[in-house]
Amino acid sequence: MRPKPVRQLLVLSLLISASLATVVSPRAFAGHRVESYILDATFFPAEHRIEARAQMGLQPVADEGCGGVFYLHGELTVDSVYIDGAQVPFVRELVFYYYNYSAVASKITVDLGGLGPIGSMTIAYSGYFHPCKARTPSDYMRIDREGVFLRAYGYSLWFPVFLEPGEDSYSVSFPDVTIRTPRDYTAVFVGSRVGESEEAAMRVSKWRAEGIDLFDVQCTAREYDVLEEGGYSIYSYPDRQSGRTAERIVDFARSIDRFCRNHYRRDGVAGEVHIIQMPRYGDISSANVVGISEGEWEAFGEDRYGTLTLAHEYVHPFVAVPVNTSNALYALVVEGMPSYFHLPALAEIHGEEFYAEFMTEDVERGYLAKRETGKDLRGQAVPVEKPILEIAPEEIGVYKDAFVLSDRALLFFNYLRVNMGETRFLDFSSELLNLSSIDYGTLEAVILKYLPGAGADIRVWLATTSYPDAFRLRNL
Repeated sequence: MRPKPVRQLLVLSLLISASLATVVSPRAFAGHRVESYILDATFFPAEHRIEARAQMGLQPVADEGCGGVFYLHGELTVDSVYIDGAQVPFVRELVFYYYNYSAVASKITVDLGGLGPIGSMTIAYSGYFHPCKARTPSDYMRIDREGVFLRAYGYSLWFPVFLEPGEDSYSVSFPDVTIRTPRDYTAVFVGSRVGESEEAAMRVSKWRAEGIDLFDVQCTAREYDVLEEGGYSIYSYPDRQSGRTAERIVDFARSIDRFCRNHYRRDGVAGEVHIIQMPRYGDISSANVVGISEGEWEAFGEDRYGTLTLAHEYVHPFVAVPVNTSNALYALVVEGMPSYFHLPALAEIHGEEFYAEFMTEDVERGYLAKRETGKDLRGQAVPVEKPILEIAPEEIGVYKDAFVLSDRALLFFNYLRVNMGETRFLDFSSELLNLSSIDYGTLEAVILKYLPGAGADIRVWLATTSYPDAFRLRNL
C-alpha cells in the first residue's frame, strides 16, 4: 500500500482512539464463534452490485455472548437471516466502523428470541460497493466496470463479520466458496481453486481455503490473462506487455519463495501461489495471494521498486508471527518485519551490493533527512517520531510507509544482521519467525542467543528514538 495522507489519518486516529476505549476482548455471537463460511457471491460489475449468501458454522465458546450482532459494508442490506433453518427477525442500523474503508458499516442485530445453542446461520444480503474517498485513495475497495476489488476485515466488509472494529482477528475455514462473474472475468479468492464452469452468461469459480485469517480474505475479479506454471498462477492484464512481465514475475517468485521457505516461517504459505496485477494502490498480501499495482507491474525488472514491492508483499505470510493488538510489539511484527525481511532474500537474489546500496542510499539517508527536516524526500510532512514500542495498532497506517516502520525498523534488523553475521542471522530469523507467540522478553531472549550482550542496544532501538553514532551504517 502507498502512504496515507497524514492530516486525514491524524484526524481518523483521534476517532479510532476514542472508540478503542469501548472495545473489549474478542466477542462471540451470542456465545458462539464462527468456525467456517460457505459463501456464494454473484457480482454485477457494471451495476457496482453484489448478491450473496453466507452460511456460517458456529461453535459454542461461552455461556453468554454479546448478543446477536454482525457487520457488513454500509451499502449492503440484509434480505433474510436463518438460524438452524428457522427465519429470525433482525434490525439494521448504520454505524461508524473504521475497519471498513468507508468508515461506515451496516450493524445487524438479530432477535434471538431465547434460542439455545446455534449450529448454523445463513444470511442473504445484497447491495453496492462504490468507491469512497472518506479516507484515502489507497482504500481502493470497489465493484465497478473495471472489476471486483475487495478485502475483508480491516478493509471492506463484503461478507458478514462478527467482530467489533479493532478486535483481534482470527482464522476460519472456507470449505466451499462460489464466485459468479460475467463470463469474461476471472475471479481470484484465497486458498485453492477447485473448479471452473459456465452458467448462462456467468463464469462460476469454485474455491476452498482452510485456516485463513479474516484480514486475508480478498476477492478480485476482472479480465485477466492467466499464466500457470509450477504451482504459480499469474494474472495479468490482457495485453502483450503485461503478459511478458508475468513471465519475469514467475521466475522471480520462484527464487524468493525458495528463500522464504528455507529460512522463514515454515507454515507461511501452503500449496499454490496467486499473483495478480491490480489497479493503482493495489499492493496487497493476503495469505497465498499477492497483488501488485499496475505501475509496479509495468516497471518490474526495469527498476528496483517493482522488485522491492513484490518481494515485500510476498514475504508477509512468511514473517507472520501471531501477535495481539494489545502487544507492544504489534506494529513491529505486523509491518516492521515485512518491511525488512524481504531484503535478505533480495541480497541473495541480486547480491549484497543491491542490499547495501538500498540500506545506505534509501533507508538511512531517508531516515536521517526525515529526522532533520520533518519531511520526506518529496517534501511531505512525516508524523512525529515515536519509539517503535509506542506505535499503537491504529497508527500503523500513519507510520508504515512514511516513517519509523519503513526505516528505523529496517535499520534495527540490519544492525542485528551485520553484528550476527549472515549465517547466524538466518538461524536467528528462522527461530524468531517460527515462534507461536511473541513479546518483548521473547524477542530479546532470541536476539541475545545469537548476539550476547546486546540488551542495552535493543532497548535503545525499540524503546527510544535515539540514533547513536555507533548505530550509523558507516560504523557498523
